[in-house]
Amino acid sequence: SPTERSVAAVMTMLKDFCEATNMLFDADADAKLATAAAAALPVFKRYHAGRSAVAAVNEDEDEDALLPCLEFMAVLSAKDLYNSIDGGSVDLGALLVAGLLEALPLLSPELLLRPRLAAAFYRLCEDVCEGHLARLCAALAAGGAAGSRTFLAMLVHGATETDFNSGAKSACCSLEAIGGGALAGSENAPFRVVINLAPDLLGQCMYGIVEKMLLYPSFGRADSIASALLMLIRADPGGFSLVCQRAIGQQADVQKKQRLSAAFERLVASNGVNLANGPVRVDRATKKKFRENLRTFVLDARSFLQQA
Repeated sequence: SPTERSVAAVMTMLKDFCEATNMLFDADADAKLATAAAAALPVFKRYHAGRSAVAAVNEDEDEDALLPCLEFMAVLSAKDLYNSIDGGSVDLGALLVAGLLEALPLLSPELLLRPRLAAAFYRLCEDVCEGHLARLCAALAAGGAAGSRTFLAMLVHGATETDFNSGAKSACCSLEAIGGGALAGSENAPFRVVINLAPDLLGQCMYGIVEKMLLYPSFGRADSIASALLMLIRADPGGFSLVCQRAIGQQADVQKKQRLSAAFERLVASNGVNLANGPVRVDRATKKKFRENLRTFVLDARSFLQQA
């Protein structure tokens, strides 16, 4: 039977083959590659069954095992092979979603600090969120609220703590896609099926972002995370109001409470941005104005929150 090392070697071989070949013009090769991937994933999962939170001592070993699988899936997704497998027996969209969900319980915050592994994982997240969001949402909903919370927490971790060149940009794009797929008032939006299981999910996600911006002086992601936060606020304005109330309530000083409240208000209702009155049309100009607002909010809030 195959060993974990041999499974990793097969994944690496498939990744190299996929990168070196113009797959879009060879439907037969597409189908064979997707079939091989479908067969390899269950073997990979079997060798990692039950290993949810890996110990630090095993990080090198786990990176060696996980990295080939994640890199292969990311390359496979980026190739857009699903456009060329027309009516075939392999559903590549389902395969990519399955691969992403297989990886979730095997990853830890410590592993996601490793640049190459984080880059592959968040690249796969971005491609799945942007290309197969409805399928991903259905799978998350079928798995229950806990899996959805884990997935969103990993995206927030990637957007706020991962090096920008090692997955942060992809994590931000994933959150932006989810915000677009959870637009309040649209029951046909794909992420609504997940929200129905955990109504506070987007609020928790937004709080994780806001907390990092307010508490960590070294946080410099306001520009890169602005579009994601904008879409999340647009999708769940009530949830963002609760985030604001929670952050304000944690301030003991009355003056700081008042100033933070005013800062939150300017964030969503100034400079031509008005998120306070429900969903707004999001275009390039709106994103630019909100990015400016968020930059000002972070600088302003830090200046008075850090005062003794």
